[in-house]
Amino acid sequence: MSNSEIQVPLENYKGGLITGEELFKISDDCYRYELNKGRLRKMAPAGIKHGVIASRLDARLQLFVEQHNLGIVCAAETGFYLEKEPDTVKAADVSFYAWESIPNDIPEGYGDLPPDLAVEVMSPNDSLIETEKKALAYLEKGSKMVWVIYPKKQTVTIYRKGSQKTLKSTDVLDGEDVIPGFSVNVAEIFPSLPNQKNA
Repeated sequence: MSNSEIQVPLENYKGGLITGEELFKISDDCYRYELNKGRLRKMAPAGIKHGVIASRLDARLQLFVEQHNLGIVCAAETGFYLEKEPDTVKAADVSFYAWESIPNDIPEGYGDLPPDLAVEVMSPNDSLIETEKKALAYLEKGSKMVWVIYPKKQTVTIYRKGSQKTLKSTDVLDGEDVIPGFSVNVAEIFPSLPNQKNA
């Protein structure tokens, strides 16, 4: 389960707007949810390739950030508010908060501020338009950078305020001024079987 609060069945909320606090208390029914202006958006669990890609990047970011004491890295589906009243709660596949972005303590519930870096891994059924809107919404609300990873093309698109660029598998992805000093070969993010590596 995602939290230690009293879990509330989803049926209790059908038909009306709900808040981020109420979303946090919804009992675990094996689905993922985001909140769009008080309305629940149901999402199926991610596929294996999606999970492996998010995990590979998360592990590399986590190691670097801890070694350099830069902040915290959050695993998949950690929620944060983009809007309130009505509430919009989004969850990135990987996210990073610099220490200076955390005002007092690490919150138990959803963060009031978007992460400094948000990472989205595209799944086969994800809408390109909706994912781009989500990336731009992160930036609008205060994220400094967003990485959108496309497994099929093996590319990463970097969104920043007023600009975007796409990296190929032969390029290097770096943290720029958001995670200074961090870099990873784009190809390292994508999994391959041993026989594929040697082919």
